[in-house]
Order: sequence, then C-alpha cells, then structure tokens
Amino acid sequence: MLSKMVEVHSVFRKWGKSSLAFVIPKEIVEQEKLKPNQKLTAILVNENNNMAKTFGRLKNWKKPTDKIMREIDDEKGNVNYSKFKNSKVVLSILNLAEFHYKILKDFNSKLADELISEYEGFLIDIDIATIKEANEFRLLNKSRKLSYADCIGYTIARRIGLKFLTGDRQFSDMPNVEFVN
Repeated sequence: MLSKMVEVHSVFRKWGKSSLAFVIPKEIVEQEKLKPNQKLTAILVNENNNMAKTFGRLKNWKKPTDKIMREIDDEKGNVNYSKFKNSKVVLSILNLAEFHYKILKDFNSKLADELISEYEGFLIDIDIATIKEANEFRLLNKSRKLSYADCIGYTIARRIGLKFLTGDRQFSDMPNVEFVN
C-alpha cells in the first residue's frame, strides 16, 4: 500500500537525444525530502485525458447524449455523470472491457473499437498487490456482492488518491467514493 501520494504538475523536457525528463519542483523536493537516486513510482496522467471527447463523439447519434450515458451505465438518471466529462480519467483494463462491451451491445463495433482505442491512454496497470488488496476488500464486503472489476477499480482509486466514481449502490456509503445516482 502506498503511504503517501503527492500530485505534481510538470512539463516533460528533452533529455539527451531520445529521452524526456520530468522535472519535480524544488518545493516538492524539499517538502518530501527527496534525494538523488531515490526510487519513486510515478503515475502519469495526460492532461488531455478526459471524457469530453467521448461526449462530443456520441452527440451525433439520434439519441441525446444524456440518454446514451444513462444507457452506457445501465442505471436510470445517470445524466449526472456529465459533470465529470472534463475530469481526469484512470481506468483498469477491466473497466475498459466493460465500457467496450456496453458500446458494442448498444451501438456498433465500429464506435466501440474507436472508443476503446481512444481510452487506451487512460489505462493503469493492475499489479499483484492491487489484486490481493482488491480481493481482501471484496471478501470483507462479500454481503454487498461486489464485482471483481469494481473492487479492483475501487482499490486503484484508493491507492492513487482519486475518488472512485460509480453509480453502483453497493458503494454509495463507502469512503473515497463519488456516488452518482
């Protein structure tokens, strides 16, 4: 489990002939007491990774965007997700698989394949520690009948300091959750 997360905004700079460097501001280096050759884990989120592009892509369908987004989530009333369309997005491969299936089922393979390609940049790896933690969480909450995919997504969000955005009622009263009714 990560002990502390610090959000750092920076711009990559050219380093040598074929590399890039991520510069950590001096105040963060001092605040976190970072030292040369210290190992860090970085989770890179492209500033352009947000849901706005998908909302724009789906507007040309005969159905209104709010209805499409409700259908994508299989829940009534989830037009409320639209307020998150400019938020940063991080997905596990399992979340992306669920999203692809829903678009494939409700629309067509062309759109589903285009969107899965666009969201590939939002993926975050699932490591063994995440799987173990997610399964322990699922076991502790077995009466809620949570899916593996949701438990992994919740665990990833918790580990990297993001809110877990969901419309699943089983998560509505849990910490670190942004529940959308």
